Amino acid sequence: LAKELQFNEQQNEQYRLLQDEHRRNMAPIHEHDRALHDRYFKLLHGNTIDSTLVKQLADSIALNRSQTELATFYNFKKVRTICNAAQQQKFDEIIGDALRMMAPHHPDKRQP
Repeated sequence: LAKELQFNEQQNEQYRLLQDEHRRNMAPIHEHDRALHDRYFKLLHGNTIDSTLVKQLADSIALNRSQTELATFYNFKKVRTICNAAQQQKFDEIIGDALRMMAPHHPDKRQP
């Protein structure tokens, strides 16, 4: 991103600090996600399924995903603030392209 936006030295330092902060913020969220998924999929091991627990864990996973999305959004918002006007326009294009690539794709109806 910094290369695409052609950050200067000061911007590169600010960007590095923002990325470090984002990694620190995301580490516990990722750890919690792994723990939740471990618990969730261990429920497959039993012969009986506690559907209430399955739902609770799925909801917890979804909430954790929400925290990931919020942290990522605000990190990108901070990155955008260190950009000049031309870089902000390029940033918006890059984010738009990334969103289009991440959008759900509809399966080709011609394939079996």
